[in-house]
Amino acid sequence: MLCKVYQRGGNNGATEYLFPLIVGILLLLSACTGLEVTPESISEEGPRLSITEPVYDFGYAGPGMQVRHTFSIINSGTQPLVISGVNSDCGCTVTLLPGKKILPGKSGSVQVSFETRKYEGKQKKNVILNTNDIEEKEIVLILKGRIKRDTVLVPQGINLGDVVSGKTATGKVRLLQLSNTRLTVLKIDAPSFLRTRAFYFRDENSRGYEIEINLSGDVPVGPFTEVITLHTNLRKRSRIDVPVWANIVKP
Repeated sequence: MLCKVYQRGGNNGATEYLFPLIVGILLLLSACTGLEVTPESISEEGPRLSITEPVYDFGYAGPGMQVRHTFSIINSGTQPLVISGVNSDCGCTVTLLPGKKILPGKSGSVQVSFETRKYEGKQKKNVILNTNDIEEKEIVLILKGRIKRDTVLVPQGINLGDVVSGKTATGKVRLLQLSNTRLTVLKIDAPSFLRTRAFYFRDENSRGYEIEINLSGDVPVGPFTEVITLHTNLRKRSRIDVPVWANIVKP
C-alpha cells in the first residue's frame, strides 16, 4: 500500500506539527512498515520530577528527638517544575530549596524535620508534594523508623562470618543514646583474644558509642561464640551484653 504524509504550512511558510497530526503520521507509518506504535513511544514535553530515594529509614530515635533528612530532586523535563503545595501526616517542617520552582535540568531539595514527640514503636510518616508533573501530580516522600527509649544496640550482635585461622577480623556495633541523659560507656569486659575500642559519635540523626572489636589470630578452628559486656552510666541499662560470632576455618 502506498502511504502519503502531508504537512500543513502556516502563513510564514514554517511547518506546524500538531500533536494529533503527529499521532496520525505515526499510525500511518505503523500501517506502512508494520512497526508497533504504543502510547509509551509518543513522548510528551513538560515538567518531570525525578527522585532516586523517596524513602528514608532513620533507624532508631528517642522520644522528643528531631529527625532531619534532605531529599534531592531533579526536574528531568523540558518545562519548569512547580511545587504548588506540601502536605504531611506528621506535623513535619518542610523547606523547599531553592524554592517552589525548578528549571529544566536543574536540581533542588526538600528538607524535612520530624519531631518524634511522645511517639513510640514503628513509625511511617508521609510528606506529599503537589506538583505540575505531567504524569504524577502528587509525589510521596516517606520517613520511617522506630522510636525507643533509653538506648538500643545496632545491630544486636557482631557476626564476623568465616575467619581463616591465624588471621584477624574486625567488627563494629553501635550503642545509640535515645534519651536526653548523656550516655557513657564506663568500661568493657572482653576475653583476652578480643581487643575492644569505644568512641563517642554524633551524626545528623543519631548519637552514642561505636564499639569496635578485633579478633586475634590465635583462636582454634571451629565455631566461635563469645560475649563482651558494656558497662554504662544508665540505671536501667547498666550492663549490656554484646554477642560475638565467628566460624574459624583452616587456611
